[in-house]
Amino acid sequence: SPSNINEQEELADLRIYPNPTTDFIRLGITEPIAGKYQIHGLSGQVVRQGTIRNTISLAGLTRGQYVLLIETEQGVTVRRFTKY
Repeated sequence: SPSNINEQEELADLRIYPNPTTDFIRLGITEPIAGKYQIHGLSGQVVRQGTIRNTISLAGLTRGQYVLLIETEQGVTVRRFTKY
């Protein structure tokens, strides 16, 4: 919907590391956040989802590029990462 177009930087200070990664990603942000996450493959399918935690396991995901979507009360934030 048009209201979602500008929501991709709601948590502008959110960083994910390490990137690229092998086993997990950590969320780095200045304040605690609560909400849900989804990891999408480049074809758009959801390959993992859950409640936001500081560390998200990537076990079982194949090598490649992914999109992490973080949904909180502040809105939606999108970050890309590579698993190798």
